[in-house]
This record gives sequence, structure tokens and C-alpha cells, in this order.
Amino acid sequence: MRFPFDGRYAPLMERVSFIKAPIHIAMQAFLEWYTSDRKPLTTHAFQGNFEDLLLRVLPFNEPYQLVFVPTTNGWTAAFTNSELAEGPNFGIVSKFLNCEVVWIQAILKDYDIQVNGWGGGTIEFIDKGECKRIVSLLYDERWDFSTWGDPLPFETPAYYTARYARNRFTPQILQEYAQAVGIDFFNEHYYLPQGTTAYVLEHHYTTKRNPISLEEARKARGLDA
Repeated sequence: MRFPFDGRYAPLMERVSFIKAPIHIAMQAFLEWYTSDRKPLTTHAFQGNFEDLLLRVLPFNEPYQLVFVPTTNGWTAAFTNSELAEGPNFGIVSKFLNCEVVWIQAILKDYDIQVNGWGGGTIEFIDKGECKRIVSLLYDERWDFSTWGDPLPFETPAYYTARYARNRFTPQILQEYAQAVGIDFFNEHYYLPQGTTAYVLEHHYTTKRNPISLEEARKARGLDA
């Protein structure tokens, strides 16, 4: 299994939102909500391979860019070039479109912290604007496993009885749950199929954060140590 953020581009793919709608519908819904706030932005169409798209949105932070990417099966992936991996609350889009949104956080390495091949992660399921379920493993002085909401039909509760918290949610479990709803998160070929178009929304205001290169972001996470 290969992370889409594995290797060189790890920091860009730490947090990705998936909207269960074709890209033009997801984009329209987001823009109708966003532009009502009258914040200036420019939309750039992009055609090419996924790696070139990732290079297109560097450096981090300035200008702030939000990326919408088509996938092979109709879900739309969205992420930003914020070094802190911040992004919009797509629960608004979920409510507007009456559709599902899945938010995935997957940290390859958190400074020197890593177990089972990653530094922890979260999967959150939103439907019609309401959060239905969260499963999470994060490190804060120790590994902390948590859930919220009722288990979904495809979950395996036996995973959560593992003796050590770090083993109750792994990259393999995240992959299993994502694939159960049709998201092939860990497959880089899932994103931007040949002949499709991605869109980069660029903001025209100062973020008050310094531009950060990919190398600097990787070093901050201990990925080049």
C-alpha cells in the first residue's frame, strides 16, 4: 500500500475532503456559498498528471490555494496548500447538495512519532450536513484512540478492542473504511484521471503566513530526518 502523500509530497495530502458529487457540481455548490462572502479569488483550470498538479500549488501558504480534483468514480477530492493543512468546512456543501462528505486526515509522520507506518489519522463521515461518525488515532504525549457517533455498517468493532490504542486504527483500517464507501484514498491513480480537469481556486488576500517550500514543510515534520 502506498500513501498518496508518501515520499516527497507528504505534507500536501495530509488532509483531504471527499464530496460525493461530480466536480462541476461540487465546485458550483462551494462557489455559491463562498462568493456570497465576497472574498476575491480566481479559478484556474488544470489538465495534466497528479504530480504536476501538486507542484502547481507550491509553495505553501502564499497565495492560499484550494484544489478540487476529480476521481475515477465521481467523488471530488479537495485539499489546500496551507502548510497547516487547513481547509473549508465542506459540511456546508454536504448540506447544500444533500450528499455525503468524507474527511480524511492521514499523517505520514508527526515529527519523530510514527507507528504502524504512519503518525496517526482520522476519518469523518458527514451526510446531508451532519456529522455521523468519527474514528481517530492521534498522538498527544501518548496514542489516543477515539470514536464519535454510532458505528457504520461496514465497521469492524473488534478492531477497537486491541490491547494497545495505537493498533485500534491503522492505515489499513482507514483504507478499508474509505473503500467501503467508494474512496480509494491510498491509490494515487484514483485522482485526476487522464482527460479530466482539476481546478485551483486562488485567493487574493494576504494570509499573514510566510511562504514555505516543500522541503521546509518536510523538515518540520521530520520526514527528511
